[in-house]
Amino acid sequence: MYQLLDIEILKREDLWAHTREGKKNETLLEHSQLCIDYFNEYCRHKGIDEIVQNLIRTCGCNDIEANIIYDMFVNAIYLHDIGKVNPAYQARRLNNPMFKNNGIAYECNSNHALPSAYIYMTEFMPLIEGQSKRKLSFFLFAFSYCIARHHGYLKNTDGFKDDLMNCPVQCYYGKPLDLNKNSIFTTDKGYTRIKKHIKDEIAFFILCRLLFATITACDYCATAEYKNDIKFDISIIDTDDFSIWKKNHQKGCIYKGIVKYQENKDYFKSSPINALRSDMFLESEQRLKQFPNANIYYLEAPTGSGKTENSINLKLNILEMHPNVNNVFYIFPFNTLVEQTAETLEKYFEKDVDFAVVNSINPIVMKRDIETEEVDYEYSYLGRLFNNYPMVVTSHVNFFNFLFGCGKEQV
Repeated sequence: MYQLLDIEILKREDLWAHTREGKKNETLLEHSQLCIDYFNEYCRHKGIDEIVQNLIRTCGCNDIEANIIYDMFVNAIYLHDIGKVNPAYQARRLNNPMFKNNGIAYECNSNHALPSAYIYMTEFMPLIEGQSKRKLSFFLFAFSYCIARHHGYLKNTDGFKDDLMNCPVQCYYGKPLDLNKNSIFTTDKGYTRIKKHIKDEIAFFILCRLLFATITACDYCATAEYKNDIKFDISIIDTDDFSIWKKNHQKGCIYKGIVKYQENKDYFKSSPINALRSDMFLESEQRLKQFPNANIYYLEAPTGSGKTENSINLKLNILEMHPNVNNVFYIFPFNTLVEQTAETLEKYFEKDVDFAVVNSINPIVMKRDIETEEVDYEYSYLGRLFNNYPMVVTSHVNFFNFLFGCGKEQV
């Protein structure tokens, strides 16, 4: 479990996060808490908390260090917008009358992302004193950078220390940030010494990118809920979906034919190709059950051998064996294969409900209000942005963007 920092300035009722005509202004604390609510939802449905903790341990952290870093991770989500305490942001961006006559509001810029990183780092610096200070500083620095960039994209960290030191927050946030006390912050080159303190650099990269993605997702969802009065539901495959899918698949003529072939090897005597397809189908299922905990399975077969039917059967078996698996992605190198697979899937699953095709050809799946039947464009956009569907059929281009893209709309 995590512990959120108790910061007095965050509790002020006169500090807003968002406004909307005809609705009560959202306080900064309300938005921060709503972001954490969405983080908890992602943990419940996607196991984000377990993934984060595993990544932290893979970085070579002991239990005490891991607990601190996990708190840092969650608080980065909680405090990603705390820079909105900036009087200039309140007065000029939100038209908050409480700050209209505040002289400070017109003396500094109205940015909030970099001030958020500054305040976050300032609040955590005293909490990482001790033998592990240097190691923890790498995480703190990286997490702060994710906060600073949460409305843009990730790039290299050159100059980030200077940006922090030149951030004009002293006029509205009284605590100073002295980065010279910590050797990794003395020069930007200090950050390149990460290899001495972080056991697995890839795990560290994934952790930081996951934080950036989680901040972005929780912020988007929380903001959309306030603006549109609709809670964003995280789409997963539930037990009802699975039961229907399994029945639909087993009612199909291909599955029935394979079952008959399994009972009588002469069933496809006049069609050797179907006998071969059936053997592949049955053998792949047998191998899956033989190694149920493996992470990668490889099936090589020529065109027309029934790989898509195989994949559907294997997918249903995996979902049955591993209830924690609740989303499926089909990834293809070409859009023609995406379209062909979608056609096969439609035999058993409802397009735009059970699965969505995400590529440059297919339009965004439109979410409609149950009562009014009106299209909710914001919800539909978020669904596409986050691939928020039980099953996704997409291309390598999108897949690699998910893995390595650095923009807030790619993570």
